[in-house]
Amino acid sequence: MHTRKVKTDFHLARATVERLDSGEQIGGVQKSGATPELAFRSLAATLDEYVASFPQPPAEWGRLELRSLQVDYRKFNDELTSILVKLQKLRANGHLSESNLHDLYWKNRNFSVKNIGTLTHRLAVISEQDRIDLMTSPDDVYRNLTNPWNLDDYDNRASLFEFIVNPSDQVLAAHEVHEARAMRSLPPDVHGPI
Repeated sequence: MHTRKVKTDFHLARATVERLDSGEQIGGVQKSGATPELAFRSLAATLDEYVASFPQPPAEWGRLELRSLQVDYRKFNDELTSILVKLQKLRANGHLSESNLHDLYWKNRNFSVKNIGTLTHRLAVISEQDRIDLMTSPDDVYRNLTNPWNLDDYDNRASLFEFIVNPSDQVLAAHEVHEARAMRSLPPDVHGPI
């Protein structure tokens, strides 16, 4: 939060809201007042209500190991996507040389091998119950897949299943229930995987 003087007897107070897991700025609120103190008080009076209007973090936010697996998977997936975007830009500009392609291939390969191994190992060492819990989202996720927190939660869980080596029947069943519940919550005109 900060305040700034715009002109005599007119100050603005501004607060930005960021996601704790990614640092992404997801909103902000601004209020004014005759003094910095009045602007700040006006902001403080509305800030709690403003923040409460945002989608709430996933129910398992406090389960650090399960949440960190989801966050680390999201970072891994985002990095792979950025490599693909870079390749597409180079190709579109006609600058995709053999050297660029070679460098990006090895960067992507080494990054992928390292992170796939890490995620696979981390999923192997958590308890069977944690793997089952990780495969199924909280009920409110399925009720509102348009919420970005919920969509991230659904996608992370569905994707992390691919990193489990020899999943038990219970983990497989939890994953199948997760996919089926998400499909049931979609409007009838939407088909296929999310």
